[in-house]
Amino acid sequence: MITLLCLLIAFLFVLFLGTTRNDWVRRKRIRLIWHDFASYERLPSYVYMVLCFWVWDVKKFIREEK
Repeated sequence: MITLLCLLIAFLFVLFLGTTRNDWVRRKRIRLIWHDFASYERLPSYVYMVLCFWVWDVKKFIREEK
């Protein structure tokens, strides 16, 4: 019973972190569209940004211009 409770708490924690990360990526991408479209075009995909949860600085995602 305690194991199930721990699994439920862990699942809810991961769900909370996932939705927080998803919201952060969405807000940062929208902000870049409006303020610096050239940088927005050099961003990786939305899914890649969501899955790289250890990166919290959007400037690290922007690739160099060719």
